Amino acid sequence: MAGTTVDERTRASRSGDRDGAIEPSGDRAWTTTTVIGLVSLAVLAVVTQIVNEVLVPPLVIFAVVLPSLAALVAVRGGRGLLRAAAVLPVVLLAATAPFAVEDLAHPESFPGFATTAVLLIVGVVTIIAGVVASRDRSTRGAGTLVLAAAMICSAALVAAGVASISTESDTRDESDAVVKASDGRFPETVAVAAGGALFLDNDDAYRHTFVVEDEGFRVEMPALRGRRAAVTLEPGSYSFFCDVPGHDMEGTLVVSEADSATSQTPSTEEAVMNRNSVNPWPWSVEMGFNQGELVTGQHRTLHLSGQSAMGAGGAPMHAGDMAAQIELSVDNIEAVLAEAGMDLSNLVKLNIYTTDVDLLMESYGVLAARLGALGTAPPGSLLGVSRLAFPELMVELEATAAD
Repeated sequence: MAGTTVDERTRASRSGDRDGAIEPSGDRAWTTTTVIGLVSLAVLAVVTQIVNEVLVPPLVIFAVVLPSLAALVAVRGGRGLLRAAAVLPVVLLAATAPFAVEDLAHPESFPGFATTAVLLIVGVVTIIAGVVASRDRSTRGAGTLVLAAAMICSAALVAAGVASISTESDTRDESDAVVKASDGRFPETVAVAAGGALFLDNDDAYRHTFVVEDEGFRVEMPALRGRRAAVTLEPGSYSFFCDVPGHDMEGTLVVSEADSATSQTPSTEEAVMNRNSVNPWPWSVEMGFNQGELVTGQHRTLHLSGQSAMGAGGAPMHAGDMAAQIELSVDNIEAVLAEAGMDLSNLVKLNIYTTDVDLLMESYGVLAARLGALGTAPPGSLLGVSRLAFPELMVELEATAAD
């Protein structure tokens, strides 16, 4: 380079920079911020799907592309790659917009709000860092931007934490029909009397909604909280669902006449039912059922027909899935009990019929958890049979309830 002038070297440097092979002369801190931002966005894209328990193909793609781009920016630099690093977060934020708008509007559901807020803040920082780093002159302030973003993020998380802690579940009335959202699923059928109330119990760590189609009935269900909603619908069958993007949850709401069995719950002045467990041996209690129960003072006794994994339309569901069939069978028992103003805690006997005893025992925890949640352990029998009413059915529950 002995015969090269300063101007020639400068022109050569700028020419190389325009070709994208030489990193711009901007502060290296902006490039580092861009790289860290891209990797953080990839992680948040994965976390967002985990929190919402939904697989979003665009986010899966971003989770792969963003770290790859970060590696290229870190190794090669160049304005072209840095500009791409500024554009991709814009696309990512646009792809998550359907989730983000609703999540940010509900800080009381902390997991969803937190991941979305951090994703938005990191995305904005990465966009700014990528744009500044791609400019052809030195600019300071990367540290200040990161510090400001961290402060905003902390303030948002603290505010959401306060909102979540201060949000309490509504008080459930014994006569309420319970709608439990768990593992991203609603019960397939819910029965309630006209003029009664629903207790919408969200067991998931992310928010849901309960929407009755075409009836203007919509209730927000915060994460890990319960909401009580009066039923103002006329008797009939209605479709309900969750309208949160990506939440494929639906079922049928059956509203009965107000003078049905649900209105005949005994008053507190009438005799109170007493239940005393009878267990000569302790082993059955450990498995979730009593050997016997001495029931006195009952006002009503409800004898249920065998309940199996039948959908609202009368068709068998979940062929080959024992755990799912047990869940739906219990849901159907709950629907019948709710129609009579009862719940699972009123069960005084529960017989189980199954076409595969070994497979049922593997999934027995599903039934035990549902009963245990209400502290009930009704006596009963487990019987193996050659088949049930439909060949797809693997389990049927036969119950008796009293209050």
